[in-house]
Amino acid sequence: AVGHRLAVIREGSVEQVGSIEEVARLPHNRHVARIVGLRNLFQARVLASTAEALLLDWEGLHLEAPPLPLPTGTEVTAYIRAEEVKVLYPGRPLSEAVRRNRVRGKILERRPQAYQHRLLVVLPNEGEVEVYFPPRLYGSLPLQRGNDVELAIRPEGIVVLRETAHAAGG
Repeated sequence: AVGHRLAVIREGSVEQVGSIEEVARLPHNRHVARIVGLRNLFQARVLASTAEALLLDWEGLHLEAPPLPLPTGTEVTAYIRAEEVKVLYPGRPLSEAVRRNRVRGKILERRPQAYQHRLLVVLPNEGEVEVYFPPRLYGSLPLQRGNDVELAIRPEGIVVLRETAHAAGG
């Protein structure tokens, strides 16, 4: 926290060097992502790749991510930025930003903090996703352990790690 650059080393080899923000937002691989504390890591298979989106299958949950030229069937490691997961209000009209990647889940944990709240939600595919949001949001929703919740994962918040693109020749 006192430096400006970060190097992640594993077994004597440098895996990534960059600014703290760059390494945290765009880790090169699963190991770097874990070192910087990213929790929403998952393995998926590419269902389709178009100019508009990369369609991923995460154990039966289909997600739309930003476009990448990866062949159908490629196994990828990706993560979801916790701040890009939005909690949906039941019965409210949906804006364009939250119409895609909608999924229902059950709240495992809620942890209020001074500047941001944290939810841990289990999804239908048994995967877990962490959600961060400012305390002033969602005040009228019953976001308690055991309650059902509907989420929207913004496509821009899904990041496919670079190791995948290199492994696939991209």
